Amino acid sequence: MKKISLLLTFVLICSLALPAFAETEIEFNGGLWFTFDEFTEVDGKPFYSMNGNTNIFGTGDWKQSTSDNGNDNREKFESQLVLNTKIKIDDIVTIDVGFESLTDEFVGYPNGTGATRVQEAPTVRDNPPVQLKDLTLTADTQYAKIIATNNFNYNFNERVLATQFEDNWGEMNPYGEGILVQTDIAGVATQGFIFQATKSQAGTASSAGDDIIVNNHETFKKADKLIYGADLKKDLAKGKVGALIINTHDKSSDEQGDNFDKDLDNLHLAINGEYSLTDKVTLNGEFITAQYGDDVTEVMNVHNLPYPSTDFGPEHIIGYDLSGAGAKEDTDIFEVGATVKPLPNLKVNTFYKNVGEDYIAVIGADHDMDSWFGDANFNYGDGNGYEKGLGLNVSYDLKTFFNPTLTLDLTNYEMTRSQLNNAQDDTEREIEAGVSFGDGPWSLGASYRIMTRENDDFDVDMEYNDFNVNGSYKLINDERLTADIHGDINYYTGDDKAINQNFSTETRFKLGAGSSYKLNELVTLTSSYDFGYATEDNDVIKDASGQQHLIKLGASYKITENTSFTVMYKYDNYNLDREATAEELQNSVYKKEAEHQWYDGGESWEHEPAEQGGYAWDYGPTIKNVAPTYSGYTTHEIKATYNINF
Repeated sequence: MKKISLLLTFVLICSLALPAFAETEIEFNGGLWFTFDEFTEVDGKPFYSMNGNTNIFGTGDWKQSTSDNGNDNREKFESQLVLNTKIKIDDIVTIDVGFESLTDEFVGYPNGTGATRVQEAPTVRDNPPVQLKDLTLTADTQYAKIIATNNFNYNFNERVLATQFEDNWGEMNPYGEGILVQTDIAGVATQGFIFQATKSQAGTASSAGDDIIVNNHETFKKADKLIYGADLKKDLAKGKVGALIINTHDKSSDEQGDNFDKDLDNLHLAINGEYSLTDKVTLNGEFITAQYGDDVTEVMNVHNLPYPSTDFGPEHIIGYDLSGAGAKEDTDIFEVGATVKPLPNLKVNTFYKNVGEDYIAVIGADHDMDSWFGDANFNYGDGNGYEKGLGLNVSYDLKTFFNPTLTLDLTNYEMTRSQLNNAQDDTEREIEAGVSFGDGPWSLGASYRIMTRENDDFDVDMEYNDFNVNGSYKLINDERLTADIHGDINYYTGDDKAINQNFSTETRFKLGAGSSYKLNELVTLTSSYDFGYATEDNDVIKDASGQQHLIKLGASYKITENTSFTVMYKYDNYNLDREATAEELQNSVYKKEAEHQWYDGGESWEHEPAEQGGYAWDYGPTIKNVAPTYSGYTTHEIKATYNINF
């Protein structure tokens, strides 16, 4: 990939336009970090990891045990150098340049492969030299602001330019170089843009399977998408209106080969607006449509696909198959809503949205964890698409003792593409009511939620009940010492009514405390302790329980104004006590919602030896993944960091 071809062209144009004796200011800053990390896992299992929702607190440790050594020690030394330069020329042109050098060694594997973070896209970072990180050139004239960058990641309409996974499913690909022009035309705020993006393949657990860097020699994949368009916004006396038009061009149609001269472009158009009828009533709406090229058979809008497996069939991997008859006809989104404030402190939102089954957003430029299809709401049904249907939410602030806030949410949605292949989609109905109190150093909240999922064609009839109480209290909060306590109680049930089976009855209890103490102007101490206990007793799994102790101790020393040293110790003990077969775990675990999978035998992401097929995630969440013998872990971690800023 030619990383800065557009940028170099733009730099040349701007340079020729500058005055001969332009006034130039140069700012230079950066940082240097040295980190030593000692990680020890005790009682861990060979070929098991702690990724994902593996414990009561809901987060894994990002460390994995892939060694036969039952007392597995890992050491990591990391050094990072970051250099930033800002050049200003006559307050018109600004050039921001960032360089970095990163060394990340962990038992000889490149970061993101082998023994570390294999669920994320592998990124080869084995002692590279200082290299260009970001380059952005900004020309701010009286007529327009022009921005050229090699990391185009500006946010537009997320339903058109789909937001992407980060977290569990991988570090994001750079979106390549692009140019953004911002100006005002007859009172209309206008943004024109063009950028390149790369459609990647799902990474594998080897340095040769990276989504961006495809080998150890840092060979980059070729950008195969050119995305360009315009974003328009206009403020009105009682509202606003906007429009976004985007064309995605597949550059393979320009080159000799199988796709030469084919119609592979996708055109997306969005129109939205808001209008205030009165001070108490505001209306809003949006219309989006897509026009796929005659030769388009699939649309890819994500870079990292979970479960890259043929076990689910090719339709699960693609999920956006448009090759069938009539598969590109239902591509419109229509939404209308109203916000009403009938009484002081009372706010009511209601809306209806209809989403075409064949609508798919295009490659976007945001790094949030959201739906494959660009919806703002991420849910456990990864890639279920958009929610279409009715919704109502109400909030009411009572100006009485304790200042409670009451909330109520009602939704009745059909989840587009939840069954794929244009089959009947799942219908989800949800009611959630809550109350929260807050006054000074303390807060308290309670909520109850009931959600049902139904599909007559596929004999789906689920019901989830979720009751939660949480609170916190700041015991001390002064300049030198802070201390707080916090707690949470949750009761959760899941029932498969189609077979009259209770697959989850969970009680979860959490309690924690944290503090910081400023010993003097140079030294600050921190500490925290969290305890969690959960039980499970249902028709599938009997008398399961788990408990977790998490201790963190830290100290930071400010050596000089720009130099500091920190050391941290973390103790994490997770014990799981339950008797269940792989089939029972499969039946119970994958019917639960993601945040309630604390006892999942599959959360260990059991590895299979290479001669037996490789890594378990290559096959999706099947019975072969779950590990009924998994009983938890104990980890110790010491991390020391020396930091220099300049």
